Amino acid sequence: MNSDKWCIIGPGNIAHHFAEDMKLVKPTQKLEAVFSDHKKSANEFADRFHIAKRFTSLDDFIDKSSGDIAISETSEYYKIELAISSGLILFSSLLCYSSTSN
Repeated sequence: MNSDKWCIIGPGNIAHHFAEDMKLVKPTQKLEAVFSDHKKSANEFADRFHIAKRFTSLDDFIDKSSGDIAISETSEYYKIELAISSGLILFSSLLCYSSTSN
């Protein structure tokens, strides 16, 4: 059985709804990491949803998160570009990006 490791970029309101909904899906889907510019926000989100990996450096998030898929709920486009260039499949509330698309 394949599993997917999901990462959150920007733990705001929409990300909270997404994380709540993740509780309803197959156990093979796991919240792996969270990135926020603010340590307090990253820690609060990670504690609430039992996520071990939390990052405030986007470079560390990309290098160490070991995620397969990221949900981005930030309007800061450079974060989206960096996540795409790292090989993550990236979703946003408005758009869907994939670095693996041809």
